[in-house]
Amino acid sequence: LVGALGAAFYSPPGKQGFWFLFAVFLSAATTILVTVSTGPWQQATMRFVGGIASAMVLVYASALIIERLDGSGNNVLSNIHFSGVGFGIAFSAVIVTLIDGLGGGWQVMWGVSGMVALISLGVILLLIPSFSPIVEVEKSGRKFEFSNSLIKLILAYGLFGFGYVITATFLSVMVRGDPLLSPFEWLFWLAVGLAAIPSVALWSAFGRWVNLKISFAVACIAEALGVMLSVAGLGPVAVMIASILLGGTFMGI
Repeated sequence: LVGALGAAFYSPPGKQGFWFLFAVFLSAATTILVTVSTGPWQQATMRFVGGIASAMVLVYASALIIERLDGSGNNVLSNIHFSGVGFGIAFSAVIVTLIDGLGGGWQVMWGVSGMVALISLGVILLLIPSFSPIVEVEKSGRKFEFSNSLIKLILAYGLFGFGYVITATFLSVMVRGDPLLSPFEWLFWLAVGLAAIPSVALWSAFGRWVNLKISFAVACIAEALGVMLSVAGLGPVAVMIASILLGGTFMGI
């Protein structure tokens, strides 16, 4: 919601703005439709489409905001936009826990989550103002080429994505399967979100202090340690550290 509102505030109506709004709607709609899906294939289809939509939301929102911030010279404010992911994770932990405490089932949890996204879409539509055209950034004219360094970076980034998505998907499931940890499942997911909120600003500052390559490598190592801790069976403290390392690195990377 924070990221969506930021995109609405900074983005002029146009093609990117249209696709951003459409992606928010599609993400909300598929989340709600999970509750009325009649079988695993229908639910899987809704989640597949919802996954594409959520990726579109982040990409288009980021493009709209970063483009405008580049033109205004306020690039540091992009950290606020990316903190929206952490806010969303933390908010989902709270809202699902509240619904569970009130006796609501999984259908209510998915339905309310989708309705929250639809409400945020309404707020976005009210906030989008008209803007003067964004100043074009002068292009260097250099031809894009795949170098060995770029290929290595793409492979590293792809492996990172593969690893963090699996951990993020199954962290709550692993916690729920442990009788000692299951009563505090929401706390671990909340920790992921809270750690993600300042992570981009912190890793950006670290990257400026050392350099981006070292910062990227350190963040990947920290996340890998967190992944290992999550399955090491060392108790609640280790799983909490794993949650913080996951939340505190994936958006920064």
